[in-house]
Amino acid sequence: MELLLKELTARGYAATLKDRRINVKLGGLSNNGSISYDISLNRYVVKTHDFINGSINALILLNGLWTYKTSDAFSGPFFIAMGVFGFLLIVMTKLKIKSLREFLDVFNLEFVGK
Repeated sequence: MELLLKELTARGYAATLKDRRINVKLGGLSNNGSISYDISLNRYVVKTHDFINGSINALILLNGLWTYKTSDAFSGPFFIAMGVFGFLLIVMTKLKIKSLREFLDVFNLEFVGK
């Protein structure tokens, strides 16, 4: 795990080790990712919690649409904007995490398979 952390910091990622998990800050408009070791797959995997974030953003967006239609003309668009911005963060995270996933695939082939 320490070798992976050294490789990540050498490549310019802001990574920290905490509780057998490497937290990676992707920077800019994106969510953070975490790298953990999956024993059953015998490899490192990246998690970004997109399902949870997407579910929360969908609820916020639906709440905004419902609020805009039924009662308040101010808070409805505010919730709609928050939901759309949350989905934008998920898309930006997917785009930024792509290079990290490619690096982890190479790292898993070189170091973990041995």
